[in-house]
Amino acid sequence: MIKEHDLLRVAAVAFLLLSSTGCGVIGPGDSCTLIGCNSGLTVHLNAKPTGAYKVEVVSHPFVRITTSTGTKTVEITTVNYVTSRPNGPDCDPECRQATVNVDIP
Repeated sequence: MIKEHDLLRVAAVAFLLLSSTGCGVIGPGDSCTLIGCNSGLTVHLNAKPTGAYKVEVVSHPFVRITTSTGTKTVEITTVNYVTSRPNGPDCDPECRQATVNVDIP
């Protein structure tokens, strides 16, 4: 007859085995984690605008900045995207991020 503490021990071992496989603890290290990431372009303004403002990426590589003093469209000539795979080199997702600096009107 199986005792209750034996069932609990089996359940605990099964839980540990199943939960650790996603972290690469068990196996050859080729498991994937479930970390997410977002691709995107971050636009830093070189000065703080006074009042309300809007920043738009209108069509890559153009950024439009609208403030109370006017609108300026800037062509970003160099954008260096960094590619990352937070779940491992052979795991999805693959994300790309870049940051650019822009002067305001």
